[in-house]
Parts: sequence; C-alpha cells; structure tokens
Amino acid sequence: MNDQTTNAVFIPDSVYHARSVLNGLLAQHPKPEYSNSLSLLKIWHCIAYLNPGLHPDEIDNPQGGWPAQYIPYASAIWKLHDTGEINDDQLYPADAQWAGLCDQLDELTPEEAERRKALCDAMSVEPIYQHILEMIDTREAQGRISVFYTHRDSKGPYVPRPRADKTDCAADRTKMLR
Repeated sequence: MNDQTTNAVFIPDSVYHARSVLNGLLAQHPKPEYSNSLSLLKIWHCIAYLNPGLHPDEIDNPQGGWPAQYIPYASAIWKLHDTGEINDDQLYPADAQWAGLCDQLDELTPEEAERRKALCDAMSVEPIYQHILEMIDTREAQGRISVFYTHRDSKGPYVPRPRADKTDCAADRTKMLR
C-alpha cells in the first residue's frame, strides 16, 4: 500500500478550482489505467465535488446518472479499492461531495460554515495551483507561477482583476506616440 495515497484527500476550494484541477488532470491522464493513484484520487474527488449526486455504487446502473467520460476513472478507482491501495473513505469521498453541495448554497448556517472552513484549512497545506505546478517545468517558471498561490483568499483561487477601460489604454498609447 502506498503511503502517499493512504491519507490522500482532495477537496477543491471552489467550483472554478475543481474544474481547473479536473480538466488539467484529465488532460494529463487521458487513460486511467496508466495513471498513478494520487492523480486518480484527485480526479475522483473533483468528480465528487462537482457532481455530488453521483454515487460510487451506481457506476454500473444505467439510471445512476454517471457521464460516460467518468466511468473509466470510476472503474479504475474501484480496482484500486479492490486491491487495497485505497480505503473506503477514499472510495466514498463524502467530504468532497458535502463541500460541493455546501458551495452551491447562498447562505450557510454557522455549523456548515465552520465545517467548510475546517475542510479548507485541512487542504491549505497544498498550494491552490499545485496541479499546474505538476504540469510544468518549475525550474523555468517558478517565479511566474508563484503569483498564483501567494495571493490566495478565502473565496477561492486568485483571479486577476480586469484591466482598465480600453479607451484609457488607447488614449495613453496615443499620448506616447506624439
């Protein structure tokens, strides 16, 4: 059993974060049979976060609602479970599903807000854009990437502010040309 995956839990900070991680990992691992356990678990937790109505036991059920593109990953997760590489808590990512449901609500009770914050704090050891760092050569780009995870806030990933009005930029260019 791999120690790295024994306690691996991944709970996205937001829908944007979940989609970004899922799309990046699906691009990196188009065939789950050639993917490592940790990447499969992250994919699995993102699927659970984004689709909290899906249940792992319903993969083979046509009425289970599983999109065809996720079934190979679900089958790979079940194989890891059957061989003992992952445990029941990793097969049934209830915290990721709960966080996905919670993040869809407009208002949280104090208990829900406290639990959601605790789940975010538990994941704070991993930079929010870790999935991007895994896909690039960090020897070249570490300085450029660092801006993404140093400006993290409690609402989700860092999103750059929109640029000033284009007319202002055009006026500034006109002044520079004179």
